[in-house]
Amino acid sequence: MPPAPTSNPHSKKRLRPWVYGVAVWLVVLFVLAEALMLGGSIWFRNSKVQLDTVAPHPPAAVPDVNTKSPEMPIPNLPKPEIPGRLSVAPLNEKIIREVRQLNNDAQEWRRRGEFSQAESALNQARELDPHNPLTLTNLAQLLEAMGDDARALEHWKNIIQLGAAAGQAGQLARERAVIIQQRLAVEQQARQRELARAALRRRMVIDQVLTVPAAVTNQTPEVQVNFAIRRADPKLSVNPSRMRVQLFFYDRLPDNRLTPARSLDARWVGTPADWSKSDIEVLRVNYPLARDEAGGRLRYGYLLRLYYDGELQDERAEPAELLRVFPAE
Repeated sequence: MPPAPTSNPHSKKRLRPWVYGVAVWLVVLFVLAEALMLGGSIWFRNSKVQLDTVAPHPPAAVPDVNTKSPEMPIPNLPKPEIPGRLSVAPLNEKIIREVRQLNNDAQEWRRRGEFSQAESALNQARELDPHNPLTLTNLAQLLEAMGDDARALEHWKNIIQLGAAAGQAGQLARERAVIIQQRLAVEQQARQRELARAALRRRMVIDQVLTVPAAVTNQTPEVQVNFAIRRADPKLSVNPSRMRVQLFFYDRLPDNRLTPARSLDARWVGTPADWSKSDIEVLRVNYPLARDEAGGRLRYGYLLRLYYDGELQDERAEPAELLRVFPAE
């Protein structure tokens, strides 16, 4: 009977299966992959655009300088006869009836959206009676609806100059004149800021803002606002980590105070947003519409600012009054 084989201590390495070596290499590769993934995630997180959507609360109530007159009810104005006017001869009943009819026609044209026809009718009425407060009021409101604040302000001032003869229209004219003057001042400031920014070498600009749907009704659940951010210099290699975006949406409370909008969803259409493949990256916001339900909040507007290396590049607000309420850093 042959003797049993004895184990040789020097033969352990030759007897180890080859799979052990493969397993060791797999473990090493797994550890290296984890380290690379961790480093990559840290780099990617640091290279993203800083997007700030936490809106600060305004310091005080904001006057509704963006209110347009189409929503304003036409006051119950006195008859066209104005005692003490400069005309030497009193108006006869035929002219009074014609002026009244032309104002009625103008209101009907305006309801149909035919602003040019409405303005033509009111101009005819003003030729018949230049100091009629009803005609001047309708004309000023029409021009505001057409977006011609400068001409509307002239007619409101004409009503104010009538003094007590303007009746109830005088108070309305004073209120609208103040609002329009504020609005024109804000627009002038915005133009001055735009000219000042144009003199600088801007790297990033707000190319355009697109709201979907364009026509918003009471049944619209939410709007989608797309902000196209363009690289001003096509040769610029944008470093996203050096860019900061402020985007604030606001609602208006019943007491005219502003409050940050709720449930705001803002994200870049392309990920990551680095302007490496195109000069434009789109920041998309889904904004649920706030409605005046049981005296609740109403949609007010937004404020967008772009910073690069801590310097303001561009800004836009709707309404423009938000640029004054929240000045740039």
